[in-house]
Order: sequence, then C-alpha cells, then structure tokens
Amino acid sequence: MQSPPITQTEIDARIHRHIDELLELWWAEQGASKPKDLELIASAIPFPRGQAIRALDLCCGPGDVGRAIRQIFPKAHIDGIDRDPFLTSICRAVSQRDRMLGTLFMRDLKDDGWLVGLPGNYDVVAAVNALHWFDAERAAQLVEDVHGTLRGGGLLLLAEPACPETPFVTGFDEWKAKQPPRYTRENWERFWSRANELLGYDHTTLLGPRDANRIGDGMSVAGWIRLLERAGFELTDVLLRDADQVVIGALKSNDPATAPDYVGDKHARLTPGVGKPPAQVVEEIRDQDDLVDVRSRRQGAAHEESITVRMQIEPARRWPFVNGLFRPLLRSVGSKRVGFDRVRNNHQMRVW
Repeated sequence: MQSPPITQTEIDARIHRHIDELLELWWAEQGASKPKDLELIASAIPFPRGQAIRALDLCCGPGDVGRAIRQIFPKAHIDGIDRDPFLTSICRAVSQRDRMLGTLFMRDLKDDGWLVGLPGNYDVVAAVNALHWFDAERAAQLVEDVHGTLRGGGLLLLAEPACPETPFVTGFDEWKAKQPPRYTRENWERFWSRANELLGYDHTTLLGPRDANRIGDGMSVAGWIRLLERAGFELTDVLLRDADQVVIGALKSNDPATAPDYVGDKHARLTPGVGKPPAQVVEEIRDQDDLVDVRSRRQGAAHEESITVRMQIEPARRWPFVNGLFRPLLRSVGSKRVGFDRVRNNHQMRVW
C-alpha cells in the first residue's frame, strides 16, 4: 500500500467529526449479513464471559470484530492489526471513545515481521475477510504464524469467502443466484466517495493492484480446513456456511504432547543454488541470544540440506523471535517453512 499524501494526524483531524457517519456507510457496504456473522464469531468463543481474554483482530479495518467480541467479553483486551491508515483511524477513534483496552498495530501482513512487537500468547485470533486477499502460500504461512502466537488451547476464528467443491458447483451456483447479494457496488461507491471527499484525495488508489494469485473466492470449505489442519490446529468446526462465506473455529492443542512434530510443510526444501550457503547463515545466527545450538546438516534419502536451530525460549516469544530474526536470514538460502519440535525444555526449530 502506498503512503497517503497527508499525515496520520491530518487523517484523524479530517474525519473525527464524521466517525459515526462513516461507520454507518461502512456497515452498509459490508452487507446485511455481517452483524449476524460477527455475533456468531463472538458467541462461539468458548471461554467464561467474565474472563479478561486477550484477542487479536487480524486486518481489523474499522474494528468491527473487536467491538463484537467486547459486547460479549466486556473485560477483553483486544489488539488490532491493519495496514490502512484511514480505516485504522476510524478504529482508533471508536476504541478511544468506548474506552476499549488494547493496542492498534500498523502492519502489512505481506511482511514477514508482522508479529514483531506483538505480545503473543493470545486466547483468540479473529481473521474476518482477511486471508483471501493473499495467495495460498502466504495464507498458509499466516495461519502458521497465528497458530504460533496463540496460547495452548487458544482459538482462531476465520470468516472467509468459500466456493463449493467441483461436483457441487452447478447446483450451488444455481441456488446462490436466487439469494440476495451480500455486497453491492452502490454501497461500496457510497462509502468510498464520502471517505475520499472528507480526506481530500482518492484513498482507493493507494491500495495498489490486487494480487493476481490471491485466493479470492476460489478456496472451498475443505480447502480452508486443510489449511488449518496443516498449520497444527487440533480441532476445527464449520460454524456457518452461506452462499458467500464460511465461518470456521479452530482450536490449538492445550497439550504439548499432542502437538504435531512440525508446523508447516514437511516436504518444503531448500532451493539448490539460491542465496547464501546454509553454513554461512549458521555462522550469522550462532551468536544470537537464547540459542543453544545451531547447525546445518544433510538428511533424508535425497540428502536435502536443512538448518536446525535449538533455542531455549518461552513459547509465547518464539514466533515473534523467529519472524524478527530468523526468517529473513533463512529465506536468503531459499527456505520457505519453519517448524518447531519440543526437545525437553528447549525448542528445536527445523528449517527446510
């Protein structure tokens, strides 16, 4: 996303008298089904209503999901993360007005370091209309990141567009054509026209082109479930399926002994001849704090090369630590996946 021609302070000043007006237009743009979806998402959180849960609203926009959670969990601490300075300005204004607990982070989920600085160890992460903007590989990595930042027994609530499996396409599409549309172009134009008028520039031009390989509405419900299971979630359930969208709850195991050996794809390999030699990367990270041991090795029948890092580090810190330090280095040797094994009181990270 490109930077706006005005500062964040100027954005805040230009819209602060129009927050409720913008919210009304936003809710219309999001469709009549959105409030019911959000109520379901918040109601499905399986913790006592008086608990001060810690939640993360992924791609929070104006903050609808966080506010829905707070309606049911009034003591909740809700962090939000989004890249858009205009939408987060609305979120910040409403959160301050309603005295909501939490921190708003300006991050782009395309960046590997998006988790750096977040506290982690969340009870709940909600991703509503967030992951389908990315290609399948990036979405899979983001789900793995979310799994890592949840505490044991934590919950991911996902609401994304979904298509039918191939045998059911014809009949499903015939039925869908008879249903009222979730979104209309008119409501989209109404919201953004007013937003651009208040801001004094065309904000939509800053969003950049859509990823040609984005998931969009091209992943089935089964596809979303496979994505969650491969990331290590122990239990998944389809909470709602309608003509456009699926809502899925996914629980992380609370028992370390039942956690999968690897988070990610066991079959991802270092790309031969790409970037730095693994041994050089090993030397670059060997002296970092918290490390017990770093080594590269050949393994398997085909003798693919991997890097193994053993860390003595608290589970809540491990994913921010990996995203901030290791993944940029490891990608320099062509690595695409990072997985964790537990080794006694340490954690062993195997990178393929």
